[in-house]
Amino acid sequence: MRKCAVLAVVLAAAAALGAQCGCGEAADVARNHMSRGDALLETVQKKYAVVSTKAARLIADFSGGKNTGPAGVRARIDEISALLDESGAAAGAASAQYEKVMSMKGVPGYVKCAALRNESALGLEKANRYVRSMLGVIELSSATGRAPDTRRLAAIGASLRKLSEDIDRLAGEANELQEREGLR
Repeated sequence: MRKCAVLAVVLAAAAALGAQCGCGEAADVARNHMSRGDALLETVQKKYAVVSTKAARLIADFSGGKNTGPAGVRARIDEISALLDESGAAAGAASAQYEKVMSMKGVPGYVKCAALRNESALGLEKANRYVRSMLGVIELSSATGRAPDTRRLAAIGASLRKLSEDIDRLAGEANELQEREGLR
């Protein structure tokens, strides 16, 4: 009889420890949502690398007097906008996965990591708006035949650089937390 009581206490302590560590079913669910969110976020980051290259090329070409006609500029903007639409949808889907984790109980490490990743996803959605603003400046310039508003482009570029630094910092914090807490 005494062995059963000791076994019950040990099992209860192990269950409590498992809940604190984020072990068990809740951790499996959190890990699953995190994996989905991380895969989506990786897709977004890959698309943004392409967006960045294409937008920089468009701005450089336009500033250099190449491809300044409204139809050519519009075609390139449409191509970049399609990538922004895809990346925005993926960022929103990633954010939804992280929000599921953030609402969970018993997995504090995953919750904190999901919050950091979610901030990154939301930052990428904000970057979307900045890039669209830059494209709008170029499109307006092309349509009117006037030089692009370089002060506006520089201001948007500075905001994008700051946002990029913030996203990199958040990603670093999330990666460090994952390693430290063994959340993989």
